[in-house]
Amino acid sequence: TTLPVEEITKSLAKKGYNVMTSDDAGRFVCNYVYYHSLRFAEQNGTKSLFVHVPLFFTINEETQMQFAASLLEVLATIC
Repeated sequence: TTLPVEEITKSLAKKGYNVMTSDDAGRFVCNYVYYHSLRFAEQNGTKSLFVHVPLFFTINEETQMQFAASLLEVLATIC
């Protein structure tokens, strides 16, 4: 991605989220989705960000919804 991932990660960590950057999108489906989202972004002059999220039994739905809102706030501020 061309987004400032380290800056995004630091901003989310300051908000109390346990986040880390990775250069591995994962296995087949995740890697496929990430590759094609980057390709689409490049072809259309836009940006793409792939975020892995855990299952709800690992981190509850409310916390994940709060994280999604925080991520959007950070993206709006930084990007």
